[in-house]
Amino acid sequence: MRYLPAIFAVLCCLGTVSCGDDDEPALPYPYNGQEWPAPSPSDPSNMILGRWEGTGTNDDGNNCSMTLQLRSDGTGSLLTSCKTRILVRIFTSYRYESSGVLQVNTNKGETYRIYISSLTATSMQLDLSDGPDDLQTTYRLTKTEDYDGGGSGSGEADLEEAYTFIVHWSRGASSGAGTYTTSYETYYKKLSATGKYTLYRTRYGTGEIGIASSNGLSTWGGYRVSSYSYLYRDVSTNSSTYYFFN
Repeated sequence: MRYLPAIFAVLCCLGTVSCGDDDEPALPYPYNGQEWPAPSPSDPSNMILGRWEGTGTNDDGNNCSMTLQLRSDGTGSLLTSCKTRILVRIFTSYRYESSGVLQVNTNKGETYRIYISSLTATSMQLDLSDGPDDLQTTYRLTKTEDYDGGGSGSGEADLEEAYTFIVHWSRGASSGAGTYTTSYETYYKKLSATGKYTLYRTRYGTGEIGIASSNGLSTWGGYRVSSYSYLYRDVSTNSSTYYFFN
């Protein structure tokens, strides 16, 4: 009973912001040089954002590669290369479901379900069935660029990324038919007032490649290219380079 008044006074102080000046505001967090806690890495919706690259093997035992982009605004793109088959899809929207399924809608009105079996902040394993033979490929991807949802830098407002499949033909030393080689690059496209796309090598609108036209080819050089909407041809006597993109 002797210490009851003192105990009561301490409890009153603990129940208020300050035992002294009640007008002094509590310091907000962070303070004294502290930083906000890092976002929880356990949220898959945050972890999937970024640019992912990697390889895999399909049901036929062929080696495949994939580049996957998932942006914070719900858009993205997919590029896979498997033997002579190239698949390019532009996402108008996507949604990550708690079951590990990535539900994707494309600009061609298609719907894909990508099954993610393993996901960390820097690695992803997924299964994708694509192509007319419905071959399933297991890909192991690594995040090569993290997207924080920030805006584009200056000079990028009218430019869009364009995954570009390149088929290069060169004539040999003899009078033979020549040889074809292929590659794919991330270039940038810009729509003109006349409705034509110009393809550039950089995101700043420099390194112009050329003005594209509609792609009417189904195959070129033995490769399927019907999934691409646009084509630019750079043709000379002894070589040619065809740039396909959407």
